[in-house]
Amino acid sequence: MRKYTVITYLNDEIPTENQGQLRLFLDDKIVDIIPRFGRTILFKSEVVEHEVRPTKGYDRYAITTWFNRIQPPMVEDKKEEVNDGTIFVGIPAYRDPQLASTLKSMIEHAKNP
Repeated sequence: MRKYTVITYLNDEIPTENQGQLRLFLDDKIVDIIPRFGRTILFKSEVVEHEVRPTKGYDRYAITTWFNRIQPPMVEDKKEEVNDGTIFVGIPAYRDPQLASTLKSMIEHAKNP
């Protein structure tokens, strides 16, 4: 089960009527998040019901990451690695203005995006 979801949007300009918003169903309201270039969203997907609204006339580009579990810190006296088949990818990009364009370029040039 997914615990957290992180989404970074890669589209430049999107017509307002064709947006493909992320819809969050909160306890007291519904929130639509517009996919704007460089916008990143992090939420607890195991708690917050959500959906992606349909797009019309354009392709929606985004990098989505799901965290299924949080790895507990290693105990200092037990320095062994466990191969449980998972892969962790970290992208250090705090306030990096070129993150979205880098990710978009990565998808555009990938052999199997």
